[in-house]
Amino acid sequence: MNIRKVIYGISVFLLISIVLMTEVLADPVIINPLEYPFDNIILLIVLFHLTLGIEFLILYFSLLKESFEKYTVFRPVLLVNLVTFPSTQIIFVLLIYWFPEFFFLSILLIETGVILIEWFLYRFEFKDISNLRILGITFLANLASFLVGLVITLAIGGARLLI
Repeated sequence: MNIRKVIYGISVFLLISIVLMTEVLADPVIINPLEYPFDNIILLIVLFHLTLGIEFLILYFSLLKESFEKYTVFRPVLLVNLVTFPSTQIIFVLLIYWFPEFFFLSILLIETGVILIEWFLYRFEFKDISNLRILGITFLANLASFLVGLVITLAIGGARLLI
């Protein structure tokens, strides 16, 4: 596969996810994503990098005794998150737009789906590790990145309410 086509596809996917991204506050109140376009872009970039960093650190330190090198852990984490992060943002926006009354159920379903997809993809990369251990590590990594992202999103959303 041509690297330019991959980069082009990822760029288009990220652009679509940025345009569709909204912020959900505690009510949940849906804010028009075009009302604060630069905030959404910055928030997505920050959250993606935080997710990448948190999940990499958890996977790396969990797999230390298997003596994986940093690169052999970082590459799969990057590729998996390039698939799951934009898609979760798009799915979340669509679910909240169509079914705002199921806010918490939407989060639960999306996060469960992300954990299962990442577990499925990591199984191919880390073949020497048991499936149950990979599932546990994936659950821990996603829980940590979700909680950090939630705190940041609510802090930014709360700051917008004060302005």
